[in-house]
Amino acid sequence: MPRKALQLTSSDNILCVQRALKKRLHLCLSTSLSQQEVEEMADKLFDSCDDRSRGDVGYAIAVEYWGQGIATNAVKMTIPQVYNDFPEIVRPQALADVENKASQRVLVKAGFIKEGILRKYGYHKGKIVDLVMYSLLSTESDI
Repeated sequence: MPRKALQLTSSDNILCVQRALKKRLHLCLSTSLSQQEVEEMADKLFDSCDDRSRGDVGYAIAVEYWGQGIATNAVKMTIPQVYNDFPEIVRPQALADVENKASQRVLVKAGFIKEGILRKYGYHKGKIVDLVMYSLLSTESDI
């Protein structure tokens, strides 16, 4: 099955982020999910303990769009806008399954820094998994 090309604009991402942020202090980037699915994803993302200086970044891409740089571009386009629109967020952060090397590459390419591994920190597909923590402090960003 041939891969579909997907055009992603900054305004698409910002709208998604702003809607997710109204519900919770989480950044949720999506190219193939409905708004309801985005809000559900924001609800399920890791709690920020209402610490307004942090925002959790999450993304989901349909399989047919994998490997096209869509998630990386979405994160790169969205983070500067988040810093502008939500100045209280100085630490966007993301957790990735240690086995999900593609997700980790997305974060590194977007400028995030690997902080460490949180052992047996979350559930994924019914299993307890180790997660890798990444962050991008506003003072480290190239915006």
